[in-house]
Amino acid sequence: MSHIADDRARHDDRLRLSRRHFLGAAGAVLLARPASGQAQGGIPDQVTVIQVDEATSLNPLAEFANPGLMVHGHLYEPLVDFTGPDLRVTPKLALSWDNPKPTLWRFKLRPNVVWHDGTPFTADDVRFTLEEGKKPTSVKSRFLARVQKVEVLDPLTVQVEMDEPYAPILASWAYLYIVQKKAYEALGAAEYGRKPVGTGPYRLVTWQRQQQLVLEAFDRHWRGAHAPKRIIVRGVREPGTRLAELQTGRADLILGVPIELAQTVQADPALNLVVLQGIRTPYFPFNNKRPPFEDRRIRQAMNYALDREALVQGILQGYGEVRGGPFSRSDPWFSPEGPEYKLDLDRARALLKEAGKDGGFSFTWLLRRDVLVKDEEIMQAIANQLGKVGIKANLQFVENSTWTPKNLSGDFDMSVSGYGKSVEADTVITGVRWLSENSKFYGNPQLDAAVNRARATFDRTERIKVYRTADRILREDAAGLFSHAQSELFGVSKKFPWRPWAFAGNGALLTYYIPKS
Repeated sequence: MSHIADDRARHDDRLRLSRRHFLGAAGAVLLARPASGQAQGGIPDQVTVIQVDEATSLNPLAEFANPGLMVHGHLYEPLVDFTGPDLRVTPKLALSWDNPKPTLWRFKLRPNVVWHDGTPFTADDVRFTLEEGKKPTSVKSRFLARVQKVEVLDPLTVQVEMDEPYAPILASWAYLYIVQKKAYEALGAAEYGRKPVGTGPYRLVTWQRQQQLVLEAFDRHWRGAHAPKRIIVRGVREPGTRLAELQTGRADLILGVPIELAQTVQADPALNLVVLQGIRTPYFPFNNKRPPFEDRRIRQAMNYALDREALVQGILQGYGEVRGGPFSRSDPWFSPEGPEYKLDLDRARALLKEAGKDGGFSFTWLLRRDVLVKDEEIMQAIANQLGKVGIKANLQFVENSTWTPKNLSGDFDMSVSGYGKSVEADTVITGVRWLSENSKFYGNPQLDAAVNRARATFDRTERIKVYRTADRILREDAAGLFSHAQSELFGVSKKFPWRPWAFAGNGALLTYYIPKS
C-alpha cells in the first residue's frame, strides 16, 4: 500500500479521527465573556508560556513526561505526525511511505530539510534515531521493540524491517522525534538534552534551569518561519502564581488554570478561558509483579472502592469524566463487554477477603505533581476512599527526575501516569507499558496476543474490533486503578490569538505557536 502526501484524503478514514469525533470527545470549548477589547488580529513577536513544570531534558529519547513533550514538539519533528483538532495525518520529515509487505516499511524523506546548525538532514539521522531509540536506556524504546533492521537506501530513503507486522506504526511513531546523529554522538545523551539540535519550527536560544527556556522561530525551517518569533517557556507549579502572571501581562498563555479560578479568567475582559473537556486520563498503574498486587482480586477490589462521581462532580466540579477503564465510551475501541467499575464497598471487601486481605494492607504510592488537575486533593481523596475498605495508601511525592527512572524500572507499588486522547489504541497501550515486551510492572499473555493480532491487521475497522478485546482484557484484569479523565484549562491573553492545535496524535499535546494553514 502507498501513503503519499498528495493522496492524503484517500487515507483519512483509516489514519485519522473524524473532526466531529474529536470535538465531541475532547469538548474543545472557548469560554470568554464579550468584551470591548477583543483579541488583536496580529500575532505578538514574543509570547511567554507558563507550564505547570519545566522540562527535565530536551533530549526526546530521555524524557517522556508532558512538560518535556510540549517543548520537544517545537524543537523536533517525527517522520509522520497527526495534528490539529481532528488529528489528521501530516507528513513531516517523511514525504511519503509505503509497506510492500506487512513487516517492511519504506520512508521517502523530505528534501532540503536542514538542522538548526545548518547541516542537511539525511536518512543517516533517521537510522541513528531508530537504533539509539531502541536501546533500553531510551524512553522511546517501547515504540521500537519490533524494529529488527534499519537500512539507508539512499540519502533520502530509509527502510525499516520489523520482526512482526506493525500496522499502527505511523501513530506510534508520531512520538518518535528524529535527533541529529552528529551532535548526539559528539555531545552524548545528557549534554544533547541541554544543547539540542533539531529540525523543528523553533530552535533553542537559551535555557536557564528553574527560570526560563527561550525558543526562536527557525528561519530555515522547510515551511518557513513560524509565529510568534520568540517563545519564552517557564515552569511554575503554584497555580495562583501562574494566573497572577497572566493577569498582570507577564504571561500570554498559561496551562493548568485552577478550576476554582476558572470564573476569574472568564470574568477578565483581557483574557480567554479555553477548555478541553475530558481530554487527559490520569492512570495509576499497579506493579502486578509485587505482592499483593499480583492478585487480580486485590486490583479489582481497589477499583470497586473508588467513588469516581465524588472525584469528578465534587473535586473537579464537573471538569472531567468518570472512567472505569482505560478508554472513554466515545473511543471506537471501547468494549461494551468489559466490566464497569462503580462504587461497591461490599464487593471490594468480599474480594479482599477472598484474597486473604480482609484485614487490609498498606502500600506506597509513587507520585509526581504534574499529572493531575487538583492533584493532591484527588490523590488524598482516593487514599481516603481506599481506607474505607482497610487499604492504607502512603503518598510519596517525588520530583519528575526521580519519578521517571523509578517508573521505567517498575520500582513502585503503585505509581501515577497519564495519557491524552489518541488516534490509535496501540499508542496508549504501548505508551503506558501494558505489554510484556516493554513493561517491568505488568504482563498479561492474553493482552499481548490481542495486541499482536491488532498490529497484524492493516484494515483499521477490523483492527479497532481487536482492540476492543484488548480493552475488555485490561478492565477484567484491573491493569490499573482507573478513576477519571480530566479537562485541561488554559488561560490566554486576548492579545495572543492562540487556539488548541494538537500534535503527536495526542489531543492533550498542543503547540504554543500559530500553525500554518
